[in-house]
This record gives sequence, structure tokens and C-alpha cells, in this order.
Amino acid sequence: MQEYRRPSSFSAWASLAVALVLVCALPAQEKSSGKTGQRAKETKMTDVFTRYWDPTPVTPATPPRPIQPVRKALSMQKAQPGPPVVLRRYVNDRRNSRAGGSLDVSPNAVMDVRWKAELRDGLYPSAVLAAGDRIVVHGPSLWMLLDTDGRTVASGPLGASELFLDPAHTMFFGANVAGLITGYNLSNGKRVFDVSLNYGGQYERPLLARHDRLLLAVGVKRDVDPHGPPPEESSIEVLNLGDPAAPRNWDQEGGPQPVNDLKAATRGLKAALTDEEVMLATRDRIFLANWNMDLLRAFTGDFSPVEIALDEAGNIYLTVARPGRQSLWLVTPQGELVYSFDLPPGVELSGLPVVVGYDHTAYLLAGRQILSIAPDGKLNWMRATEGQIAGAAATYDDLLLVSEGDSLTAWDAQGQRRVLYRFTGEQLAAAPALIGDGDLLLATQTRLYRLSRRR
Repeated sequence: MQEYRRPSSFSAWASLAVALVLVCALPAQEKSSGKTGQRAKETKMTDVFTRYWDPTPVTPATPPRPIQPVRKALSMQKAQPGPPVVLRRYVNDRRNSRAGGSLDVSPNAVMDVRWKAELRDGLYPSAVLAAGDRIVVHGPSLWMLLDTDGRTVASGPLGASELFLDPAHTMFFGANVAGLITGYNLSNGKRVFDVSLNYGGQYERPLLARHDRLLLAVGVKRDVDPHGPPPEESSIEVLNLGDPAAPRNWDQEGGPQPVNDLKAATRGLKAALTDEEVMLATRDRIFLANWNMDLLRAFTGDFSPVEIALDEAGNIYLTVARPGRQSLWLVTPQGELVYSFDLPPGVELSGLPVVVGYDHTAYLLAGRQILSIAPDGKLNWMRATEGQIAGAAATYDDLLLVSEGDSLTAWDAQGQRRVLYRFTGEQLAAAPALIGDGDLLLATQTRLYRLSRRR
């Protein structure tokens, strides 16, 4: 693996009408301005990314090209179920909220509370993660580590960061209050080592991920000035952690070494990952990079990204904002637009990534609305929930599990809603987590519950 080191120290369409709809959804940059093929507005790709130590623009390996309508219909078979783990908020590195397995509830099945555990005061949970016999609940400034019987193992402070579990190395990662990225032992919650980043404590960490020895950190500069405009700056850093069996601190010999970094003058940097590639979305651009953060391909459009998720083939489910409308785009890794679905008037995106079902149905969560979008981009159904949506997950048996208000609900393919459990007097705070034996973990503002099907 070649490393970058900084000095001294990122269906053909069924009819012509459908194709025309897609073309209209694409950016105005391809519209003629007096000469055929001449762009009305040139989009410069060379001013997007630079590096921490080098202001020279970073360009992709191949010239960028506009997003185009798909030329051949995708063959989208049902995906295989993933492992019964929840490694991060939105479940996995692809951020598609696919639960690892089926819930298998018959029409008359009843969910019972197996146990409930009090959460630490001030936790304000936003995610429930689980792998093996360990559970991690985190909020904006605290985390708790529990076992699968609900006993607290450890807890600690959290910096401006989400957490992710790394069960292959018996660890979990998150930023500490000093801005360092800390690796904790997943068994006992003790600190193992710290990683220092160029873009440090002034940055939030909406995405941290690990691939073998590489640690990737996406950063967005924090808005700390209540009287000034928010800072327009994002970053991606990749470091080599060294020997996984003997990790070291950033200040020790053999400790983490920088591989590459990118920075951009925008807060709207979104990222999702596969085992081989990193998909990035910024204003008007989609980039594909490798884990070394070499930019491989780039595609241009006219949009501001809201959120991003990927399916098993690396297809990109991108929610976007454009003047006067918000949309869900499905874009292939080759830069072809499969569909553009515009949200109905009065429906607003909630800022959550789309939930991608195993059958490639896309579920948009918008306030108290759920929209089910078929793989061809047509609306299956739109339903209102009884409470505010805190999160959702898709199961292999084609259910959408939703934390809404005080209820855990299951929505089938026809949009029929069923209440699985009601937490009377409490409000759910995070998406449901489906764990290995078919049980569910649910966090309210003050408690963590484990629900089991009544045998």
C-alpha cells in the first residue's frame, strides 16, 4: 500500500418520456447556450479538495463527467442478510439501516420486555449499537457499555463524535473531549490508545470507520460562534494504525501514521463506505475514492446533498436539495441516474439517510411521514405516523421497524402499520436494534429495553 505522507508530521428506460424526465432532473450545466453541447455554466472540479499541508487542488484520476440517465435497467436481486450486529448509527458503513436478519413475528405475536436498564443521567441516547455480548448506547456527550443482560460494564464522556464498534479487534472508537480519537476495549470499556488528527478538537466527527489497519475520520468544523456564520469547512483523514495486535498512541514509536487527507470549503460533505471504496458527496459533486483517499471518479450535478446511503452493489441513495424541491436520487457507481423522486409538496426531509430495504425499496423518513419508494422510483405509499420518528431499520423479511413517539411499530410492504410495543409514558429516542437471537433493543430518553417475542 503506497502511503502519502505530509511534510513533518482524504433498462434502458421503458419509454422516451421517462428518459426525458430524468434529463430534466439533471443539472442545467448541459443545457445549450447558443451552441450545441456548450455548457451554460462550467463546474470547476479542481477547487473542491485540497490537503492540510498542500493548497494544490486535488483532482480525480479521470476527468469528471455529468450524471446521466441510466442506459440499462438495473438487475436488482434481493440482497443477502447481513450479520446480526449494529456497528454504528444506521447499522453499517453503508449507512443503509439494514438490520441483520428477520424479525419473524406472526400476526398474533406479542413482544415482552426481557429486561430494562436505567441509562446514565444526561446521556440523551441517539444510537444503540450491539455486537456479540456487548451493547453500547451513546448520546451527544456520553456513552455506556452494557452486557446483553442489561448490566452496566462502563461509561464515559464523548466528544463531538458518533461511535462505531469494531468487534473484529474487540474495540469501539469515538472522539474524546480533547478531540483525539480513542479506541476503547469492547469487553471492559477501558482506553486502549489515542489517535491525533490534524483537524482536531474544533471538528465534529459524523463518521469514523476502520478497514484493516486504516482508520478513516470525516470531520465538519464546529459552529462555536453564536454571532457569526457557521464555518464552511470539512475534512477526511486516513491513518495507518500500525499493528492491530499491539496498537500504540499517536505519540509513541510505531503509533498511527498519516496516509492521506482531504479538506473542502463546505459543511455539506457526506460519506458512506464499502469494503473497497468511499463515496463522497459535496455540493454539485459525487466522488468515488479508495480507502487511501485517492480520488478515482467524479460526477457533476446541480444539488446540495442532504444525506447518503449505499446498497450492497455500491449504488448511491442520495437525498438532495434543489431550488424549490427536495428529492431522492438513485445513482450508480458509474454516475448514471436510475431515478429522481421529488418529495410531495409540504413534505420535508428530516436529515436522516434513506433506509434501503433488502428488496431495494427506499424508505424516506420525513418528520411524521414515511414514504416507500419502489426500485423504479415510483411511490408505493406514504403514511403518517402517530409520533415523531426517532429512527428506523429494515429487516430481511421486508418489514420497516420504526421508533415513533412512544411506540415501536412494524410497517409491511403494503404500508400496513402494526404496533409491536408501546412504551407508555416514555418517548423513543433512537432506531430499534435487531440483535442475534431476534430480540430488539430500544432506547427511550431514560431507559434501555430488550424486547423478546413471547414464546
